[in-house]
Amino acid sequence: QFRYAGGPRLRARIRRAARGGLHGGAADRADRDDPGRPAREAGRRRSRVGRGGRAPMNSLPQFESPSVLEIEDLEFRYRGGPPVISGCRLSVAAGEVLCVLGCSGGGKTTLLRLIAGLERSQGGSIRIDGEEIEGPGVHRAPERRRVGMVFQDFALFPNRSVLGNVMFAMGGTPRNRRAALAAEHLDRVGMLEYGPRMPHTLSGGQQQRVAIARAMARKPR
Repeated sequence: QFRYAGGPRLRARIRRAARGGLHGGAADRADRDDPGRPAREAGRRRSRVGRGGRAPMNSLPQFESPSVLEIEDLEFRYRGGPPVISGCRLSVAAGEVLCVLGCSGGGKTTLLRLIAGLERSQGGSIRIDGEEIEGPGVHRAPERRRVGMVFQDFALFPNRSVLGNVMFAMGGTPRNRRAALAAEHLDRVGMLEYGPRMPHTLSGGQQQRVAIARAMARKPR
């Protein structure tokens, strides 16, 4: 049964923990008999901390994950059109999952295409692991960026098999290892048995899984 998180049972448990184990009823009676008791106990706990007791949680060392992706003052517009992205600043830490939300036509896909190198910015910079891949006079080719992207329409090559689509993303891998590694990525998304099939014979969900396997085959950062 659902109970409100701030209910009397929770408050009693908090009091017991703070006072060294008094039962809820005894703690309530102690408060009624001596209203100044909680304040005195709190003062004693603070003094114990000051004399070398346990420090409060907010004084523990804080560790921040390094930023994997950093975007500063990014600018982009399509030829003859208004700005699509203006002054975009973004930092994504290692292991962080970030969702970009916005209305249709707001520049979400354009931002991803800029990160992947499929568009060139008109200002600002993009860094991955501290290395600039997009900026004034800098535009690293998409195949040289450790970025994986799953397109909205999946963008599978219609003239290549499922296995061939995944292998296409493995340009830096020795040719004699590509088929085996591509099969491993397909196995991870449950599409290993569909390796010889052509994309047009798959359902939309199956095509999406192949696109995910192809993105992972690039070993994105």
